[in-house]
Amino acid sequence: IWAVLNPWQTLREMGYRLASGFLGRLCLSGGIDGLQEDQQALMWQALELYRRPTPIIRQGETTVLGEGCRNLRHLSGWQCVLRRSGTHLLAVIHTFDQPPAKISISLPVGNWHLVGQLSGTMTAAPAEGFLRVEQMAEHCGAVVLLTDAKERNEAT
Repeated sequence: IWAVLNPWQTLREMGYRLASGFLGRLCLSGGIDGLQEDQQALMWQALELYRRPTPIIRQGETTVLGEGCRNLRHLSGWQCVLRRSGTHLLAVIHTFDQPPAKISISLPVGNWHLVGQLSGTMTAAPAEGFLRVEQMAEHCGAVVLLTDAKERNEAT
């Protein structure tokens, strides 16, 4: 999935585009050589995180959640694509026009622990069986990588 990055984009817009890349094979294009230092930092953070959930992206089972209008010309609300592979879970969250300020996404049974994220302006953390996402604004993207801590502890 192409993430076209250019120097005139805001970090919010770049985060949205980079998060989209976690829905498949992330490919970059655009004016990458002209990115400012903070833009480059966000790009490298995304690329580093992308290496971790590759097996989940390749082999995971997908569930799509969300609320709002799905008219492709006027999307509103939010969408979360959850991909699970064994004890690992990847959440790719996008907001559109008029999202709520916060949401709680029900997680599969487990003791989920945050192991990585690309969150831009949003904050996201597992708590009491939910992924709590706050500080949502229009047209933002976030990626959250979780592992089932109970399973991880039993394996060690």
